[in-house]
Amino acid sequence: VVSAARGVLVLLTTLVGCASTIDWVADSSSPPSCLPDRPLTWDDFAKRPSTDKRAAATAVGFRILHARLAHLQVQMNHEESWVRPELVNSWNPFMWSHSSRVLRHEQTHFAISCLLTRQANAVLQKGENAQAMLSLLRATAIRLNVQYDTETNHGENVWKQAEWERAVQAQLIAGPLSNMGNFQNRRDALSLGRQQACVEWPSAREPIRLRLCLFG
Repeated sequence: VVSAARGVLVLLTTLVGCASTIDWVADSSSPPSCLPDRPLTWDDFAKRPSTDKRAAATAVGFRILHARLAHLQVQMNHEESWVRPELVNSWNPFMWSHSSRVLRHEQTHFAISCLLTRQANAVLQKGENAQAMLSLLRATAIRLNVQYDTETNHGENVWKQAEWERAVQAQLIAGPLSNMGNFQNRRDALSLGRQQACVEWPSAREPIRLRLCLFG
């Protein structure tokens, strides 16, 4: 489940249950496009009880850094991000497996927003408007994270979850895509005035490809 409140994108997941962290490639830009510029850990989350099926929530905010050149950054909101305490402080080995799966799902949520921010910064280097790109980035991050939650059933579909993790990690290694290239799969466009965010949807034969596109 994804919701936006007070400028904060909140990503929620249900309890699901592999290695405890995804692979990560640090950002080459300074300052980095993501804070923290690493996989999330449970230490990044507040420990809060929950009365429903939700196991954890990752909240992020997007902002413009007014340095010498405009630069976008996504930052985890540690106060709004939470995890059920029993997922972190449990002596039950069965719960450890669930905890690892939930953490990887949340890490991938953050990595998606991070990838889009890195791509947006690559586009900004071409002289695009930072405020327009920020709006585009927020809308695209919500759209793609909703798609991620829908297709993985909030991480409960282990096969789809693994597919998304592989695709996200591959894109972290590949780095930002600075141009449209040739799209072979179905893609979806979200319009924002003269700007459009392009989200390429996965297909049965090809991995998911994450792209942020700008049209004049």
